[in-house]
Parts: sequence; structure tokens; C-alpha cells
Amino acid sequence: MSYVSNPVDGHSTYYESIGHGPPLMLYQGAFGSSDNWHDRGYVDAFKDDYRVILIDSRAHGRSDSPHDIESYSTDLQVGDMLAVLDELQIEKMHYVGYSYGGWFAYALLKFAPERLMSVAIGGKDPFPKEPNQYEKMIEILGVGIEQFVLWQEENNGVRFPEPLRTRRLKLDAEALRVLCINYEEENVPGILESLDNITMTCMFYAGTDDPIISDVKRAAALVPMSEMVVLDGFNHPDGFYKRESVQPILADFLSRANRNVNVVG
Repeated sequence: MSYVSNPVDGHSTYYESIGHGPPLMLYQGAFGSSDNWHDRGYVDAFKDDYRVILIDSRAHGRSDSPHDIESYSTDLQVGDMLAVLDELQIEKMHYVGYSYGGWFAYALLKFAPERLMSVAIGGKDPFPKEPNQYEKMIEILGVGIEQFVLWQEENNGVRFPEPLRTRRLKLDAEALRVLCINYEEENVPGILESLDNITMTCMFYAGTDDPIISDVKRAAALVPMSEMVVLDGFNHPDGFYKRESVQPILADFLSRANRNVNVVG
């Protein structure tokens, strides 16, 4: 197992580097981990053509789970990713982020665009949300992780499959609670303004049955050299879990992005 410390606050991030080729970071959705990319077959699909980099974000998987809200600022969490790149001596990478991972794509585009070759953002937009959107989630996390997992299963209408359910039950409820408080309250100045200045190839994707698809399309329209892929009949979870449909779209985008990087280089 490999870990690296953030040079600013010392918190530890778990990471993996698998395969050979251009660096490609895959960043998970909320309450997931690097294991999710293995479970769904993304790693096996990409590792022959890319150096796949996985990390567990703070309060997820094997990474540190601090209980103070300051530890979950966006710039610190971007710093976790950059610390991994520096440890691996990687100057630039392709980035694929879904849902919560998509938020950090926008953050990377603001805080560290020079480390990116291309970006694919799935199921996430950068626009401010209604207040108290995460109020119920924060309340239930205050009760405990078991109650939170049961609440999620009730909302989804299905029990989480193993080993995903066991992994979720191991999460630190208090760390997730303060993360959600920060995620709801934090306003990162310049996120939207930075979209106008993007010079690398970007792809946005979302399902027609994902409630935020119109906002994802709106974000894509702000970015030069971007494309928008609409996944017909897909809801929000489908955009990650239906790997057999999503991964070929990502592979095509990354192949074209690689050619653009080589031409420019």
C-alpha cells in the first residue's frame, strides 16, 4: 500500500499506480473509494494503455479521516492529488472524475490547470446549489454510519452489493459529516470564471435521467474546446456503474486527447 502526505497539513492520502502509458487519474464519487474503479472494471479496461492513478479522497477508503471542517477545504484536497503526482514524478495527467470527483475536476482547472492534459467530467456541474441541500444527510451521519447506509439503501430502493456495503460501513461517520458541512458551505471564488480560460480538451457527460443534466450542459457551453455526451436513459448512478457503455466513450475521448497533446507537444 502506498501513501503520501500533504505538505501543507500532513494528512495522508492512499494511492495506487497501475499500468503503463500516459498518466490517467480516476477520481471516485462521494462515499466511494479507489476500489470502486476496480470493482466496475475500469482499471482493467485502461491499464494496458494508461498509467492509471487511483486515490482515496479524505474521509474515504484508506486515506485519513480528520474531524475538523478546515481539513476539507477544496484547495487542500487538490493538494492531496498534486502530492500524489509529485511523489510519482508526473508532470501532467489526464483526469476523469465522476460526481464528487467531477467537482474536483473543476477545482483542478482553477488551482492547477498546468498539471492537466485533458479532463472528463461526469455527472457534476460547478454552479451554486440551494442552501441546506445536504441537511438530511448531515443529520443522519450524526447518528452513525449504520443508519446512514440504511438511509441510502432506502432512498435507492436496493441494498448495496458486497463488498461495497462492507466498505461503506467502515467509513468514519463524523469525518463524512464535517466533509458534507464543508461541501455545502464552501464557496470557491473563481471556479466559474476559470472555465472561460481552459485551453485543454474537455468532455462532459451525464444521463438524460440525471436531474443535473441541464446544468452539466450549461457548464460545457462555458468551456472552449469542450464536448457534451448525453447518455440516453441513464440516471446518475448509471453514469458510473454502467461501465460497459461509459468506458468506451471515455476511451475514445482520451485517445483523441492524447493525439491533441502529441500534436501540440
